Amino acid sequence: MLKIPISLYREIVDHAREGLPLEVCGILAGLDGRISAVYRISNIDRSSEHFTMDPREHAEIMESLQARGLEMTAFYHSHPKGPQCPSAEDIRLAFYPDVFTVIASLEEPEGPFLSAFAIRDGLVEAVEIQIIRD
Repeated sequence: MLKIPISLYREIVDHAREGLPLEVCGILAGLDGRISAVYRISNIDRSSEHFTMDPREHAEIMESLQARGLEMTAFYHSHPKGPQCPSAEDIRLAFYPDVFTVIASLEEPEGPFLSAFAIRDGLVEAVEIQIIRD
């Protein structure tokens, strides 16, 4: 289970909306499944259908996490027109089996919806997201 404070949930959703029509991406950090920080990362592909995180920004964030004593808990990205589930590319590129994948889907007008998944060896398992108070 991932526990996400409402303010950080809103930050992810805002990032997804601000990035339209492109996919956005970033890292969620925390401890023991409780998210305490959102790190936006530039999508160097500038695409509405896939993303590649800027490697320099990624490295800087990893240093920051280590300095703050946080763990990389999840990668997040948006699906501007796509479903709430991982795409074939998301599954193929899931190189960190202990890090969750969070998707902000903007497909439905009443959305966006956040969904989380554990992806290991090509197998996808839904993970519960609990929105908590700040």
